[in-house]
Amino acid sequence: GVTLTNNPTITENLTLTSGIFNTGAFTVTLDSDATLTRTNGYVVGNLRKEFGAGAGDFTFAVGTANGYSPVTLGGIVGTGDFTVRANEGAYPNAATNLPINRAARWWRLANNGLTEADVSFNYLSGDITLGTESEYRPWRIPTGGGAATQVPGSINTTTRIVSAPNVQTFSDWTLAEAVVSAANVHLGGRITANGRGLPRVSVTLTDTATGENHSAVTNSFGYYRFAEIAAGRNYVVAPRHKQHQFAPRVVFVAEEIADFDFESNEADLKGENK
Repeated sequence: GVTLTNNPTITENLTLTSGIFNTGAFTVTLDSDATLTRTNGYVVGNLRKEFGAGAGDFTFAVGTANGYSPVTLGGIVGTGDFTVRANEGAYPNAATNLPINRAARWWRLANNGLTEADVSFNYLSGDITLGTESEYRPWRIPTGGGAATQVPGSINTTTRIVSAPNVQTFSDWTLAEAVVSAANVHLGGRITANGRGLPRVSVTLTDTATGENHSAVTNSFGYYRFAEIAAGRNYVVAPRHKQHQFAPRVVFVAEEIADFDFESNEADLKGENK
């Protein structure tokens, strides 16, 4: 392996063939033109990447002494630099609200300029020994400790990846069991096109944990409603209409939501084809 004695900046390509690249208290930085190629090696310590406009997905090849646990950024919005460090063991600082059933791994994310990104965390098979693995979700804690927040996300227990879309706040992160309420709640909203309510829009609600689907149809004013769904879960809401397109969205339902709205500013597709 390699151990740093300063803070180098890579301008071309960082190749991690095997072994551990230990930064110690230092940071290795890849500038906006630099790339990272990995075979089996990885960085233990601080890995920073600079992102220019239109940057593509990037995997921070980080881990700890006991294994590789990278973090991937996708859907990057904005420019700036971003630093990731993986840490072994359960989150050690004070973190109110964080469940006892938590992973033996956490990550420190330091953002300088990016507005938003989709974040994926890879964990090791031995990181989750408490509770039910399929119920684990991403949790964010203020850097150094504080009130933990469960973040909308999903887990793939086969690939051991936990994903959190559209993240705008970056600090300390870990994985822990979701807080699930036994209560059932309602989820609804309005679907519009150019400010007008759209009737007869088919809306599908999918529980990301179980795959269970629910269906609803908007009324004459464009309103839809799902009654008595389980709280404390992530759902995908997907409207479908012959003349307008809507991107599915993920929502974490902790309590009743009445304004999960969708708006299309597209022209009437049927009218355009006349």
